[in-house]
Amino acid sequence: MTTKILDYFSQIVTVPRASGNEKFIREWLIDRAHQNNLSYRTDAIWNLVLYVPATPWYENKPIVILQAHMDMVCVKSPTSNHDFTKDPLHIYEEEDWLKAKDTTLWADNGIAIAMMLSIVERPHPNLELFFTVDEERWLTWALHFDTSLLSGKYLINLDTEDEWEICISSAWWARVDCLCTITFENTKYQTYEVAITWLQWWHSGVDIHLNRWNAIIALLEVIDSYGDGLQLIELSWWQADNAIPTECRAILAIQDQEKFERHIGDYTQNYKKTYDADSLSHSINPIDTTTSAINDYITFISTLLDIPVGVIKMNEQTPDLVETSINLWMIQISDSCLHLTYAPRSSDNEKLHLLIDTLRDKYSTINWEISTRSMYPGRYQNPDDRLVQLTKKHYEDVLKRPVKVVAYHAWLECWAIVGKLWNGVQSVSIWPTIKHPHSINEKVFKPSVDRVYQVLQNILLEI
Repeated sequence: MTTKILDYFSQIVTVPRASGNEKFIREWLIDRAHQNNLSYRTDAIWNLVLYVPATPWYENKPIVILQAHMDMVCVKSPTSNHDFTKDPLHIYEEEDWLKAKDTTLWADNGIAIAMMLSIVERPHPNLELFFTVDEERWLTWALHFDTSLLSGKYLINLDTEDEWEICISSAWWARVDCLCTITFENTKYQTYEVAITWLQWWHSGVDIHLNRWNAIIALLEVIDSYGDGLQLIELSWWQADNAIPTECRAILAIQDQEKFERHIGDYTQNYKKTYDADSLSHSINPIDTTTSAINDYITFISTLLDIPVGVIKMNEQTPDLVETSINLWMIQISDSCLHLTYAPRSSDNEKLHLLIDTLRDKYSTINWEISTRSMYPGRYQNPDDRLVQLTKKHYEDVLKRPVKVVAYHAWLECWAIVGKLWNGVQSVSIWPTIKHPHSINEKVFKPSVDRVYQVLQNILLEI
């Protein structure tokens, strides 16, 4: 690991920088700008750009944006007294790995910042060093950053996890809320809490193509396929919107408990055979409740089950990339209102809006209210574009082996930047090898830092 990068990183890890509290690391970076006579700008939400003039002979090359985030995930061991608001990290070397004692290392994304500052001292074109806030928490900056901060046509993000991969895409996505007012009737039978639980956890972006399923859909299929002798009283589940629901619970009035027990048992056994769901479990427990049952619940369940969830379309250019998908991640009955929330994604913005229109059309037939919020930008970079091919060439020259061009169905901040800028911008995401980020076992492979740094230098010389 180059002495200069290690020196910058050793300084960086002394500065507090929890998500939402990036003030001190931003001020430290601004001090570096003053020391090097660099101009800089911040926007209303405190993202920062340092503007670095080209070195001689490179003034006529295109402007390049280098980008990393300022915040870190603050995790420590149960026995640690570390205070992330003021204490420096204690970093150390073990063989070829750089680690931190009892805390996260902040190689994600501090090594990137150290590399960006080091590259200023090497030959380079005009650079815009873009440091963003709040990436590890809500990525709220991506919805509101000031696009006038940036003018470069090429963007290199330094925030993935494997030096053998070049990332070229992430998905646009949104949250779609579907609401309706419900009416009630008296319950006729004994009431039970019914649950489907212990489905395997999975991410609604990068894992949605796996052979698993959604617990909300599973429980609704059980209810829908049962027939008469059943009333729905309550139904609820939500996790993070980037997770496929692993369980769902309902309160049902059931006329024949034994019959229903056989029905849900047969369903779950068939489910285990069809999906990767050996851990799936279900439960039926009698409870006392005076709450009324929902009128005509079959209508909305039938509509809901008529809407496909999971993978909608695979990408035709990039193998194994999900282009478009949708996750039903929240269902809740409260104050005479039934509320569903979907999270559609697509690397094609037009396809995303078509999917949202499909939801609106389906639910409008039963007079539901539909609204869209939190539209997160994304981008699909053509693997044949110049920056991708240039990066691949220099990676393979330095690493002496083939590298993989990958695209993710998750949401990554560099593609949010490109998605909000303009169509002419090309972008890639590269990064040294990091293991166990966001944990006290986080570590970065020092030789990979040097290799990726060399790749970055070579790209900037030829861009």
